[in-house]
Amino acid sequence: MSQAKTRAWRNKTGLLCTAAALLMAGAAVAPAQAADKGLPGTFDDLQLNFFGYMRSGVGGSGSGGDQACFQVPGSRAKYRLGNECETYGEVGLGGRLAELKNGPKFDLNIMYAFSVQGENDWEETDPAFRQVWVGATNVIPSDPDARFWAGKRFYQRHDVHINDFYYWDASGPGAGIENVNVGIGKLSYAYFRNSNDEAIEYNFTDTLGIIRNIKNGTTQNNDRAVSRHDIRLGDIAVNPGGKLTVGGDVRFSEEHRDNFDGKNGFMLTALHQQELPNGGFNHLALQYGQGAGVTLSSASDDTAGSGQKTYRIVEALTLEPAPQWSAMFTGVYEWRKDYTVDGAKNWLSLGARPMYHFNDYIALAAEIGYDQTKADNGGGTRRLMKYTLSPMIKAGGKFFDRPEIRLFVSYYDWNDNARDAGLNAFGDSATKKDAVSFGAQVEAWW
Repeated sequence: MSQAKTRAWRNKTGLLCTAAALLMAGAAVAPAQAADKGLPGTFDDLQLNFFGYMRSGVGGSGSGGDQACFQVPGSRAKYRLGNECETYGEVGLGGRLAELKNGPKFDLNIMYAFSVQGENDWEETDPAFRQVWVGATNVIPSDPDARFWAGKRFYQRHDVHINDFYYWDASGPGAGIENVNVGIGKLSYAYFRNSNDEAIEYNFTDTLGIIRNIKNGTTQNNDRAVSRHDIRLGDIAVNPGGKLTVGGDVRFSEEHRDNFDGKNGFMLTALHQQELPNGGFNHLALQYGQGAGVTLSSASDDTAGSGQKTYRIVEALTLEPAPQWSAMFTGVYEWRKDYTVDGAKNWLSLGARPMYHFNDYIALAAEIGYDQTKADNGGGTRRLMKYTLSPMIKAGGKFFDRPEIRLFVSYYDWNDNARDAGLNAFGDSATKKDAVSFGAQVEAWW
């Protein structure tokens, strides 16, 4: 068997072993009162939950060749509709491992993710281990919803859907307690540690005199580690239908390389979430980060000093004003002091996706997105405009109802500064500043 097929078989076997482990755990420790889902045997005992996300499609370009997707250099996101070229998926399994009578409930969640180019029928990839964690609820009798947890997980993430921008995302390996009722709201604390270890490659002579090579061994040349302490107070009622969450993320560099002084830092976030009629909502976030927290993400930069800062405001509005109409709008502004992303010191993003629903399963969506970044080196302002039209079949008459099976056509237009910063159309001549792409795509979550 070839190495490629062996690796693919190993990946598939790993997924099957994960599912088998969940089933055996459910058979070994049956909950006291498992809800009957109409599934056979241990499936009901385990209360198995299958969840995930996927998108995939096919497309081309107006100038010939494969579909191309565009993001202005220096921005942190791009508008998605008709602008996603890859096949991407997340597949997760969850289950109740144990439920003690009048005591804790232990739940397991495991998720793999994969991404391929989407260009052939056989495309290999090594799946990413995105989540594997256990949570325990009903530990505190007076506060049964408080959860103790440990492992690697998605942690209280907040995003803007139409440009797939996760503006508050502390995910990673860690442990903590969340949703503790403290009267005015729910208190959560989590400890995370992200490392970037680089092992040295070297040769050595064993006891038989044979020269052997060690690659990716345990001896480390670098130990790039940053600890993060995330504390949040959420569900603070501030107005009818409105809640506030405030949080701080303090970061400590634990760099051990000689002649390097890793920098500490922090980030702060205030998020107001407002419920609107018919399932709509408005989210407004204010964020600030400095030092190792200047990235305003789970990835820390321990080379950044306290004078390097980032300010960000995020607005996301979803409306369901009538049975035939739904829409999402967003605006993002990020200003960076003595800090750049792809040579850009700020980022402005404005976008909208209105949708007309002919009935509960036929809809027509349009998306317009504008991104601009300001170069730090005097290179001027980079601009990108995107327009997309997309008829679709979907499982419901609401904005977030999925699956969606879509056709799309997108038009992109950018300026000289964006082109000079690296934005180009399908490798065409350096003078071209627009492009057309088209295709079909499916998106689903469950």
